[in-house]
Amino acid sequence: MGRLLCALILSCPVSALAQDIEDNGAPRAASNIIDGTLNLSSSLGKTVHLPAPATTIFVADPTIADYQAVSSTTIFVFGKKSGRTSLFALDDKGEALAALRIVVTQPIEELRAILRDQVGDSSIHVSYTPRGAILSGTAPNAAVADTAKRVTEQYLGDGAQVVNNIKVAGSL
Repeated sequence: MGRLLCALILSCPVSALAQDIEDNGAPRAASNIIDGTLNLSSSLGKTVHLPAPATTIFVADPTIADYQAVSSTTIFVFGKKSGRTSLFALDDKGEALAALRIVVTQPIEELRAILRDQVGDSSIHVSYTPRGAILSGTAPNAAVADTAKRVTEQYLGDGAQVVNNIKVAGSL
């Protein structure tokens, strides 16, 4: 009996046993997985069309970006604040349909254009910080400097910190 069992084990190819272990292991990615980087501006989004219906979708850090499922194959991903995170979509077998790196940045050119519209072509500069923005440069008068700060605060929304380092022309 022991010899029969040994003969049976030896006749079974090792590669077939290894294949069975691999098939029952970690979830595999679908052959047409969406893999790449999705660049977003805060408060804006993009539509992602999945290659098959997703049953599970998640974002690693939902304070940076989030999603809305329009259907099982279409999601809308939107940026919430500056940073990096990941989005994954899985099918009903746990296979990856999408593995996206999401990079969210502030739309600085848009804010600069709004400032130009509101305060003119003065030499006011804006740069983003993790919690808000810093205004610098020179304004022709205090009213222009105050307007630039107010516009920036409104643009960035509640909780944003705006540091006003604007110098007023002619003042010490």
